Amino acid sequence: MIYNSEEFCTVDELGYTGLFDHTKAGATETLVIKDPLINNDLIGGKRASAELLKGGYTERWITLKSTHNEGLKQNDIITYAGFNWIIKEITLSFKAPKLIQTIKGVRYE
Repeated sequence: MIYNSEEFCTVDELGYTGLFDHTKAGATETLVIKDPLINNDLIGGKRASAELLKGGYTERWITLKSTHNEGLKQNDIITYAGFNWIIKEITLSFKAPKLIQTIKGVRYE
């Protein structure tokens, strides 16, 4: 599959607008984001990168339960079943005599 993406910002009377052209398998889609938080090229570029990940790759989610691992935090990368996953959420529950953590992770393909 051929995949391309261009990202750029324009300035108009309403401020910055993020424009993202994604081309997958010969079809081009333009995503326009008007967001008051996009107020300069640096932020526009960061948002463009985030949109590239979100729009350009398939998200795969996983939920794991284990005993509590004190060192884990959001956005850490873990390996499970031979793949790397980004931790997006950790919740804890107590079921005597164990503290159980539930980890929700995502990976992009």
